[in-house]
Amino acid sequence: MADRVFGCQVGTGSIAFSRSRRLWQVAVAAACLAAAVVPILAMTSPPAHTSLMQNGMQAGATDTLVGCWRFSNGLAVRVNGDGTMAMGQLTGKWRLSDAAKRAYVLNWPEIQDNAVLSVDEKTLTETSPWFTLNATRMSGGSGIVGMWQWPGGALILTIRSDGTFSAGPISGRWQAANLGERTYTLTWPAPIHTGALAPDGQKFAGADQYGTPFAAGREACGDY
Repeated sequence: MADRVFGCQVGTGSIAFSRSRRLWQVAVAAACLAAAVVPILAMTSPPAHTSLMQNGMQAGATDTLVGCWRFSNGLAVRVNGDGTMAMGQLTGKWRLSDAAKRAYVLNWPEIQDNAVLSVDEKTLTETSPWFTLNATRMSGGSGIVGMWQWPGGALILTIRSDGTFSAGPISGRWQAANLGERTYTLTWPAPIHTGALAPDGQKFAGADQYGTPFAAGREACGDY
C-alpha cells in the first residue's frame, strides 16, 4: 500500500509528499513557510517612498545638504541633488538618515561616514570610525544661497541665508518670488533682478526691470 499522503496548500495548488520521501520534507516545509511568510512581509514592508530617502532624494531635504563644502583637512566636497557627491575624482553617494536630527549617511568607496548638519545649515560635522572632520559651506543650501559668478566674471555675488547679498562693495536684499517655480528677486541699490534657478541649482538667469537679461553660474567647488 502507498504511504499516507500529507498536503500543504500553496497558492491554488498543493505540494504533497509521503513518509517514505524524507529527503523532500525539509524542502516542502520551506516552501510552505515561504508561502505563508511572504504575504506578511509584503504587508509590513516600508512604503515605496522610503527608497527615495535612501538615495538622498527625500522632498524638502535635497536643498539642505546640496552644495559645496570645505572640510577642515582642506578638501572640498560637492554634494549634488541627485544623491551623489564628489571630492576631486573620488565619488560617492549620500542619503538622509534622520530628518529631525539633520543626520546623513555619506557612502564613499570602502567607507561609510555619518554627518550632522548644523541648525543654520552652515557647518557639517562628518564622523568616521577613525576621525571627525568639520566642514564649512562654500555654496548651496536653501535654493539660491551661495556664491555666484556674476556676468562678466569680475564680481563674485555672495547670497546669504539671512536675505542679504553682496558683490564687492555693493550690497542688497533678496527674496523668493515663487518657490514653486524657483524664482527669486534681487534688489540692488538701483536695478532689480528677477530670475529662476536651474533644476540642477548651478545657474541663475533672468532679467532686470528694464528687460536686460543676465545669467550667473554657481562658483566652482574646489580646484578640480
